[in-house]
Amino acid sequence: MDNSIYLFEAEGAYKKFLKSSKGFLGLKKRENLKSFGEVQKNENAYNSVYLGIKEVPLSKIVGSVEKYTDFDKNFVPKNNIVKQRWMNIYTGYMAESMLPPVILYKIKDDYYVYDGNHRISVAKFLNFVSVEAEVEEFLPSKDAADEMIYRESMVFEKETGIKDVILSNPLKYKNLKNEIRSYVNFIHKKKDENIDYKAAAENWNKNIFVPVKILIEKNDILKNFPDSNINDIFLFILDHKYYMSEKRDKNTGYFLSTVDFINRVKTNEKRSLSNNCKIEDEETLRACEKLRKIDYELIYSLEETEINEKLFKLTGIDFRYDRVLLEEVEKIGTPEKWYEENYKKITEYFYNKADKLPEKYSRYLQYFEENRIFGYIFEYKCCKNFFENENPEISVLNYIIEVFLLIISSFDDTVSEKEKIIYLYEKIQNQYFYLFRIEKRLVEEGKTTKYEKIIADNLLNIMSFKNEQGYYDIKGILINRKYEEFLDNLKKPEEFLNIYKKYGESGKYETFTKLFEMLDILGEEKFLKKIKNDLKKMFLSDDILADYKMKDILTEFNNNLGKEKDFYNREKYSFIDFYADILSFTKETAKDEDNGNIDLDIDILDMEMYYREKEKIYI
Repeated sequence: MDNSIYLFEAEGAYKKFLKSSKGFLGLKKRENLKSFGEVQKNENAYNSVYLGIKEVPLSKIVGSVEKYTDFDKNFVPKNNIVKQRWMNIYTGYMAESMLPPVILYKIKDDYYVYDGNHRISVAKFLNFVSVEAEVEEFLPSKDAADEMIYRESMVFEKETGIKDVILSNPLKYKNLKNEIRSYVNFIHKKKDENIDYKAAAENWNKNIFVPVKILIEKNDILKNFPDSNINDIFLFILDHKYYMSEKRDKNTGYFLSTVDFINRVKTNEKRSLSNNCKIEDEETLRACEKLRKIDYELIYSLEETEINEKLFKLTGIDFRYDRVLLEEVEKIGTPEKWYEENYKKITEYFYNKADKLPEKYSRYLQYFEENRIFGYIFEYKCCKNFFENENPEISVLNYIIEVFLLIISSFDDTVSEKEKIIYLYEKIQNQYFYLFRIEKRLVEEGKTTKYEKIIADNLLNIMSFKNEQGYYDIKGILINRKYEEFLDNLKKPEEFLNIYKKYGESGKYETFTKLFEMLDILGEEKFLKKIKNDLKKMFLSDDILADYKMKDILTEFNNNLGKEKDFYNREKYSFIDFYADILSFTKETAKDEDNGNIDLDIDILDMEMYYREKEKIYI
């Protein structure tokens, strides 16, 4: 039978169940489930015995191990986070699908859900008398809880070699052990390495456990968990990783899960755009790099991981699983063949052509290693979208003409140290690359895309965009010019400025282009009303704030990876940039029933949800 019928029915069932818990006029008090942890502590019940599969009366299930705040005492959901999962299980029950037994912990005569809270909730709604469950009983013990914890930590150390891991709940050591076993399986399957459990545990500790705890410590979130320690928080983050991965149907990895968890804790502590996960010092940055590396290996296929590693060995460049490059290598055949037919061909052709230039240009070639030059040309091709049909030799010639010659021409003879030459070259090159990325928009607006022309046209107004070496911030000049142009088009610029200052100044030229389009469609009055209301709604949404903070942090993380210390080479991503991206993406990709573009009247919360699903913020 078509399950879509039951899915439609599930929506009504969910709403009916919620309504039943509110009573007359919604004044009924909703009591929480019992917390297994609290009862366990009070009863000192830490020794357990496995009872196997049993039929357990629903009336005996009174609490939860982890989810006791998500449901009331009758297992009615307390928030909409669980809605989709609840509806799926309702559909499964109605379609008579085979659902696995729930897992229950028993203390005395009461049962607590370890796994299967949503199944119990649906069973309660459907008035089931009992459910099939896998039961583990916890017996009151004469041993003090801290003695049990100490004993478990010693066992954990003996098995893993990892010292001084104290958890508030001795039962949680098995969670850490399971996590390490998963890591062992990953090494065996993904990396094809034969490694014993203890060696894998040491590797896991160094590359996952310690880096996550560095992020926890540096961001000072322990103060929000007075009854927990840093190792407990690590387990909370593992739960969050599982939740995020299940919600997005994709492994979100350790890095993004940790950052998102910290963002949400900080938002709960103080709702502010700037109160987010900080990745500022070298130790935190290195910790994040370790987590990101593991995530790449977990998320990408074995074949992609091997290609990335071979490319690094061949070129000395970490391409970070660049999708375009991976596809390029797959088309050619092998990394070795790509190295000979692409990498060597491009670099040799560059040096051959550049060496024939006048001495004032060619003498600088000694400062640039082969892999550095390839990296420049590769990024140039990305900016220009020269991957489909562009001849590699033409790309090299264009790079020499459009970038290399122009930058070297700006150097004077006083610059001679290698490090300073490379530093200045890359800073100016980033300005050219920025122009290439927004070239299409500038052309559409009838504006020049030439570096020198932009400087000349704005010479009287750009001294504040000139750094101490005498080089200009092209990006800053263009954004500032577009900002002033936007204000000139408003009858009430002060109203927009209040919003602009409250939610962060834009760091993207494209944002003003998108706001211009919105202004043209709506008119000034509707535009100002919409942007003000939309941003307020977004700011009050925990999920949207978390999504924005993630994009902002990833931007800053990439800045730090590139060691972009100069103000004009660092990317900046404001809440208004995020808003403009959502509007633009939804308008360009979402379709109505007639396959036409949607209008801007759709609720911004729905737009952001669509953007999150399609744009995949958490990759």
